[in-house]
Amino acid sequence: MDKSVKRNKSRHFWVEHVNAWSDSGLSQAGYCRQHNLSKGNFYNWKLKLKSKSVIPVVIQPDKGSAHTEPSSHDKAIEITLANNIRCRFPHNINLVTASDWIRVLSSIQ
Repeated sequence: MDKSVKRNKSRHFWVEHVNAWSDSGLSQAGYCRQHNLSKGNFYNWKLKLKSKSVIPVVIQPDKGSAHTEPSSHDKAIEITLANNIRCRFPHNINLVTASDWIRVLSSIQ
């Protein structure tokens, strides 16, 4: 099996467990004990996944301004979240800040 395939399967495995732990209400140690997982591996993957949070984004071109160069005021990143909240950020926003806002806004029902 290709190394990248193994890495993606391993990543998927840990994403599923970290998400399940987050929803479980258990301590990390309790969750690991219940699922026969190494506490050290769980902790390392939790940190790794947190630092590389991925938020799926669909990029769609603005059909109204296809042939014009936007002014610096108009340059923005606009995202519509799964809960239909639309976010508009300046094009030069700090990615950590944007990620924090998206995470908070995504949790709104």
